Amino acid sequence: MSTRAILCIAAISHVSGYLFAPEVFGRSRHRLLDAKSCRRNSLPVDNEPLIENLKIPLLRRDTFLPLPSSHLPDELATLNVYSINIDTAVDRSIVEYATENTDSYIGHVCIAPQVGAVGCTSRALSTLGDDDRLLVCKSSFRFVVKQVLQEIPFPIVLVDELVDQDTSGSDPVKKDATDVIKRTSRLLEVVDEYCQQQVETAGEVSPLEQAILEETGNTIIPIAIQQLAMEKAAVLQVFRASYLDSEQSDFSISQTIYAASILAAEIADFTTSQRQEVLEMTDCVARLAYVNGIIEETVGMARARKMAEQITAATDEASKDLKIGQPQLPPWAKSIRKGTAVEYFWNEEYGWCRGEVVEDPVHIVDEIVLTVRFDDGETHRLPFSADEKIRWRPPSRPGE
Repeated sequence: MSTRAILCIAAISHVSGYLFAPEVFGRSRHRLLDAKSCRRNSLPVDNEPLIENLKIPLLRRDTFLPLPSSHLPDELATLNVYSINIDTAVDRSIVEYATENTDSYIGHVCIAPQVGAVGCTSRALSTLGDDDRLLVCKSSFRFVVKQVLQEIPFPIVLVDELVDQDTSGSDPVKKDATDVIKRTSRLLEVVDEYCQQQVETAGEVSPLEQAILEETGNTIIPIAIQQLAMEKAAVLQVFRASYLDSEQSDFSISQTIYAASILAAEIADFTTSQRQEVLEMTDCVARLAYVNGIIEETVGMARARKMAEQITAATDEASKDLKIGQPQLPPWAKSIRKGTAVEYFWNEEYGWCRGEVVEDPVHIVDEIVLTVRFDDGETHRLPFSADEKIRWRPPSRPGE
């Protein structure tokens, strides 16, 4: 993908909230043949760290955190090649230091560099763009900081590889092995549905995104996004065939759970905070449940969106010939303010959910973005567009 395409995707992502994780959407999908091999290629599930006292510089980003891939063969780690902007002199100094002193290892964190901080390493592969301000790197292993050696001009730390708890002979893995494998298989089925949804909608762009594309003159973005969605689906299929459905797999149950959860989080473009949670967990079963819950919600929202579109299309079919112009928001939408009570159709299971708008609505072109705190305590940012107006309504009980 060209540097220009990467930057354009970045602009679209920040404005419209693509499911690409911040700064991760710029990943290069091309095999870098001159990249150095990782120190190992095994799963980090053991009682002792496999790598200890490694001295590395830290690159902190609030919007970027890679996920480990050192346990995967190269053909399954293409989604773990990222591009990062290194605009400042300090950033470039970190890359230079890593290349000269740490075999190109760089530590990535999104929190303060202190003892106990958990992050993920990558290996610098190359730099691209004007003045080499785009770093291409491949993620490696998960670590925990054990000592801070330097803070200025950039942090240098000693790290140990962070490994999962050894659950191979304990509950719930041992006693409920069949159930855990079924849950892992279910996770990958949900991820597969997520991939199919991404492939189907990858070429769709909103009016705002289309305006950005026209202004930049870049027409490759929808194609690149669709190619990435198809690659995710292909990687998932190879993983399932090699490590879950195959009787020849060398992975233990715990190793399979670990690898499946990490891959699922990467494919689903988890946010930085979600990635941090995934990295900090050392219980593979708890991580499996956490990842599955997030992706289930994402897939369910997409299902509900598609259903709403179908309902809207069926409802409006009889009157389409009588209407002129684009669909419009209902009149009551103009009165929505912070504190307004609304109801939102979540999905077939939960139906209509009541909530309160807790922030001033954000108007983007012909839709409204509402931040709603629902009665169950959860808060979500949701689009209110003319195409999805059937999912929104005022409270059904008068006076509320």
